[in-house]
Amino acid sequence: MQETMERTWLIVAMSISPLFVYYILKKIRKVVIQWALKHAYKDNRHALLALKLLGGKNPPLDEFQSLLPSLPVPKLSSTLKQWLESVRPLVSEEAFRRAEEAAKEFESSKEGKDLQVQLVKRSKQCSNWLEDWWVQFAYLRQRVSLMTYVNYFCTDSSDFIFREPYTSDPIRRVVDLIESALDFKHRVDHNTLRPLRIKNVLPVCMKGMNKVFGTTRSPGDDCDELKTHIVPEDGDAHVLLMVGSSMFKLPVQVGGKRVSNSSIEQAIREATRAADSQGKSEWGEGRHAQPHVSQLTGLSRNKWASMYREMVNSHEANKEGIRTIEEALFAVSLLEDSVDSGDLHQYVNICLHNRGRQIWFDKCFTILAFKDGRVGWHYEHTYADAPVPGLMCEHAMVNGNPSSEDIRCYPRPLLAFSDAPVSASPIRWQCDALPGMKQWLREAEEETRSLLSDFDIRPFYWRNFGADVIKKCSMSPDAFCQAVVSTRYWGRAVLTYESASLRVFEGGRTDTIRSATSEVCEFAREFVKEKRILALINGMPLPKLFQEEAYNLEFQLATSQSPIVQEHEKVPVELMTLGGGFGPITSPGLGISYHILPDRLYFYVSVRSKDAEEDSKRCVEYIQQALEDLKGLLLRCPPEKKKS
Repeated sequence: MQETMERTWLIVAMSISPLFVYYILKKIRKVVIQWALKHAYKDNRHALLALKLLGGKNPPLDEFQSLLPSLPVPKLSSTLKQWLESVRPLVSEEAFRRAEEAAKEFESSKEGKDLQVQLVKRSKQCSNWLEDWWVQFAYLRQRVSLMTYVNYFCTDSSDFIFREPYTSDPIRRVVDLIESALDFKHRVDHNTLRPLRIKNVLPVCMKGMNKVFGTTRSPGDDCDELKTHIVPEDGDAHVLLMVGSSMFKLPVQVGGKRVSNSSIEQAIREATRAADSQGKSEWGEGRHAQPHVSQLTGLSRNKWASMYREMVNSHEANKEGIRTIEEALFAVSLLEDSVDSGDLHQYVNICLHNRGRQIWFDKCFTILAFKDGRVGWHYEHTYADAPVPGLMCEHAMVNGNPSSEDIRCYPRPLLAFSDAPVSASPIRWQCDALPGMKQWLREAEEETRSLLSDFDIRPFYWRNFGADVIKKCSMSPDAFCQAVVSTRYWGRAVLTYESASLRVFEGGRTDTIRSATSEVCEFAREFVKEKRILALINGMPLPKLFQEEAYNLEFQLATSQSPIVQEHEKVPVELMTLGGGFGPITSPGLGISYHILPDRLYFYVSVRSKDAEEDSKRCVEYIQQALEDLKGLLLRCPPEKKKS
């Protein structure tokens, strides 16, 4: 009996021991990774090695999320020191002396110390002390129009822009993109999307992925609200379809089953025919027979909030229409424009604002389908910064392209499909219950016209060299592009915003790099000194934008660099987007987005000024000249020595 018991205990122990050892090893791995994440962003070699060895090849999306470090609180003295360094080249000696005195006084004051204590206390109560404040004050409390002040856009693939897309049928094209976007959502929902890792080692926060679909910035008095509609696994889901001023609820999931591509395509074609067959109304005819309600979303936020509230309270049909839009996963807009691949100036302007029509600017993202089969992407900015929905766009562009079957990062997910036919139901606005609608639309038309009268955005594609050549000269490609931007200022310094990623921290988004440093300004002044004298002799005028009073230390120049490729490293550059851009954050102001590729650079220059179209053209010319001049500097650089 005793021998039997001993044998039983031995068997139990032997079966439990491997599980116990596995449990202990898993705990140790978690502790080591957590330690490594706290030190790796400081370029600690041991931490980076630990992440490389223990990170795994195909971890689930949330593998590192709970282990990411909290955003640290900088010391007050460090903050003030960096602030003084950033404003030094921008103000007079007298103004800087006063700033120094104010900084010293604040650092030693009770108020300064108390505020720092409160900041440290807040950092211990949440994973990211900045996250909520950033969303609230940088976005939700801003009252300007989203159209050109907040939102941004992304282009179609290079191949489809400069050559013909694989289909000239816009409906066929958007069906493929809808499918690919929904495949991406499926991976996010089922935790099978791999977390992004810098150089395949250092993981970044993937929190924003849950907001890419179904998110809407709902207007409010003085402060908007961010809403994300979560679709149950066995529930129904739809996309907002816009055809002219007509809007439809397009089902893409029924009872937890994905609607087939053929059914979605048929539903879109039927909706398009229904929109075009509408008779004449007080608003227009055909696909424009409904009021252009989407135009209201481009108004300043308080105006739109007042109208929104009245719409929701006016009639159940209007309330249901708003609910349908806000619960949509995203929007698809069938445009009547074609793309002129020889001049993309009009194309990028349509992608960003489309003259205020056929974009529900509050919606997370919109696929803009041009009638020649090309597309553009429009994004609301509040819920996440460009790399987050950009990853979705990257997957959709690759997986939605029939020629990229062999270079996809993921296989098509195995899904249950519904073959039952579906129809896109129209959103009908009860305007009888909204006597102010005509006046609202007139107001929106006037405000849009005024907003766009001093705005322009223009693309510039530089194909002479890219990151590879710059790196050979031991230069940072990003610093090089900032030097390009600075030299195009002809030696004049203004407060410059460059976005910096904080995604190595839990809930991290972006912070501000004040890139107009003393060193950069000195370089720009010295570099353009001879060129500037020559320009003055030749009578070349400075852009009107910079003849305005501009020493108020607003971020007159906003710059941003976003990756075009985050995961599909083997994809030819021609199959990927040409990047995208945004509008200036001040008036007057300038916005420059740039995208760095191994053999080329893409720029998007936006201007808000009295003569925006002419100024944007000049800005592009100056950037091109700066690149030509700096190219000469690169050619004089000795080649980078290989490390032995």
